[in-house]
Amino acid sequence: MRAAWWAFGERNFNRFGGCLGKNSTMGKNLRLLDDLHVHILASRESSSGRDTIRMEYLTLLKEMTEPLPTLPKVV
Repeated sequence: MRAAWWAFGERNFNRFGGCLGKNSTMGKNLRLLDDLHVHILASRESSSGRDTIRMEYLTLLKEMTEPLPTLPKVV
């Protein structure tokens, strides 16, 4: 039994769920990026591609919205 473990390595069954979760999150983020891209193209404000949006607009948007969770909520 021990020789088989050395030959094939450890079992990674417990990591399988994490793989599915990361794949799901990546798909969700790609769908959101596509939706944002379509809205930007429809507004005719820019004709940027998806890579340009991801590299320039989303980093700026992240910097602008980063302080929002730390602000007190107004009722």
